[in-house]
Amino acid sequence: MKKMLTILFALTPILVFAQIETPTAQSVLAPPQIWEPEGLNLPGAWNSYTNPPATGSALGSLTQVSGQVTLKTTGTRRYSTTIKVAASGGDVTGGTYEFLFTSGPTGSPWNNKWTGTNVSMNTIQTYTFGADPNNSITVVDDKWYTMNWKDIGYTNTEAIFMETTGDPVTISSVSVPAETPTPDDAVSITVTLSGSKSAEEKVYIRYTADGWFSSDAVLASVTGASATAIIPAQVEGTVVSYYALTTTVSTPWSDADMITIKSNTNSGSNYSYTVGPPTQGSVTNVTYSAPTTLTGDLTVTGTLTIGATVNTGSNGIDLGTTGSISGETPATYIVGTVQGLADINAAPVLNFGGLGISVDPAAFNLGNTTILRESGPGAGIGTSINQSWTITPTNQPGGNPVDVDFSWPASNDNGINLGDLYVLKSNDGGLTWVIVPGAVFNTGTDPRTVSFTVTSFSEFTIGDGDTPLPIELLSWSATPGNNKVTLNWETASELNHAGFEIYRSAREKSDFRLVASYTSKSELRGKGDQGGKYSLTDPQVINSVTYYYKLVDVSIDGNRTEHKVLSVIPTDGKPQQPDYEPPVEFQISSIYPNPFNPEAKMLFDIPKDGYVSIRLFNVIGQEVKVLKNEFMKKGRDYVQNITTDGIPSGVYMIVTEFEGQRLTKKLTFLK
Repeated sequence: MKKMLTILFALTPILVFAQIETPTAQSVLAPPQIWEPEGLNLPGAWNSYTNPPATGSALGSLTQVSGQVTLKTTGTRRYSTTIKVAASGGDVTGGTYEFLFTSGPTGSPWNNKWTGTNVSMNTIQTYTFGADPNNSITVVDDKWYTMNWKDIGYTNTEAIFMETTGDPVTISSVSVPAETPTPDDAVSITVTLSGSKSAEEKVYIRYTADGWFSSDAVLASVTGASATAIIPAQVEGTVVSYYALTTTVSTPWSDADMITIKSNTNSGSNYSYTVGPPTQGSVTNVTYSAPTTLTGDLTVTGTLTIGATVNTGSNGIDLGTTGSISGETPATYIVGTVQGLADINAAPVLNFGGLGISVDPAAFNLGNTTILRESGPGAGIGTSINQSWTITPTNQPGGNPVDVDFSWPASNDNGINLGDLYVLKSNDGGLTWVIVPGAVFNTGTDPRTVSFTVTSFSEFTIGDGDTPLPIELLSWSATPGNNKVTLNWETASELNHAGFEIYRSAREKSDFRLVASYTSKSELRGKGDQGGKYSLTDPQVINSVTYYYKLVDVSIDGNRTEHKVLSVIPTDGKPQQPDYEPPVEFQISSIYPNPFNPEAKMLFDIPKDGYVSIRLFNVIGQEVKVLKNEFMKKGRDYVQNITTDGIPSGVYMIVTEFEGQRLTKKLTFLK
């Protein structure tokens, strides 16, 4: 092309002037480049200045002599080759050589040349078009040299030689995130190499968060043929594009393509992911358009827009006083815990926070009221619906009637009999339940709705005539004897209760075997609504062996509830002898009263000297108060006072920790 222009200028300078003034569309759009059918050659002393080089040579053009100097058009347009240097079997032997970059037709291969540079390894250098002297390079046996030459046409240009002690590895695969990252997530990318790399090769992930207007790169850590790099967390909605490359050059780079030895760009499309909405922390507005599971507690002060199912897991969503839910439907219902705080001051609150809960206080001032909704498997009791509601006002109605409306999706029906529904209410954290009379249900729609009137607030769910109401267990103990263990327990109430089963194991958490059942022992059958005392002696034990016992209550329709595992060591010591002391276990023996106001007491035992932590949490897992954090001596019946100072009314969890063990109890503060 350059030769043709020279001839035209010599013969018809006016014509060339006209071409410059009115260039063709092709000459405007096409960037300057050498003629691709000729390509690029590297003749020099290392091949006796044979030009074009021999067919198939690492020094010869792919398009001209089927050589290995290959044009790459992804990113910076460049010609590239890798030269193996060895005393035998290589492309060249070790030594210092003069050479040139050339491009020209087979009959005149020296027409265009780039010279004038002594090569400095792993450095981008300038090469002068059409000048003398020749270039010079020193290469060493048993090394490989990857060359990149920038194609910007017949003018001065740049090139780099990168030296490695092994044949450069290729990049077999690059991972993409299995799940949508959130703004809190740095993303780990795994790169699989063709083998173990040489010491000089570095593996990078190059990425952009703005469509390649700018980019950055992170160095990967490499073990064997696997490399891992971490892309930093990005803001919601960011599309991150990336690919993997190897090089001998450390960042920063003036031109990432020029220093690349090998790359995997997903066939030129690059790899990518989009950063999704946050799954924990505090936000104003957030939208979930794909199924999402929270990774921590989420506080929303604006609008939470639901376009797909959101599962809170063991976490919770707090709407506070200003947050609300939009777009929730039976198909996109939040699974888990959501709560908010409403100031219910005489006027009705309709569909508070978008939670499907309405309260009409009939001119009574409930004050700041915590409204909590739990949905999904396990949110109710037994065969109740998979949903419950807890309403905790500052001021209980005190006998004044208050109208309440709840709604729930049909997907949470849990197989309930829609023709025999009841509103169930618990005042003791779910231990016992009573039926709220006069409820009016609408089950012909989805979501379902219920309206009822109450004179006090606590925890609610929906059941039918078959819903098992759990027993209220007052005590459960094991007393060792001579080759025997006596088990005693007492209940305060038993609704829909068939009886008990006793299981024993020599291991604390496994291998429990049934030793007695209400189906064969009449003394283990339920005692009716008022409950009663039970006792069972197990003679099938041996002295000085630790045994573990589990108590299970079974409802009439077969639902089972397991109670605390007890440990005991049979002994020939007599309980009444002064020197006998039953083993002390880490346990909470009682919390009373519950619900409480203004104070409750918790009794607990410590089996040995050690540090004890007692903390109070709200229902979404936020720590409210540290009650104790100190070293304690072994002992029984320690008393921990729990006061209402500085905490609002509501449902709380008290967590007691000792020597890596944790006990959690639910308690309710009522005002």
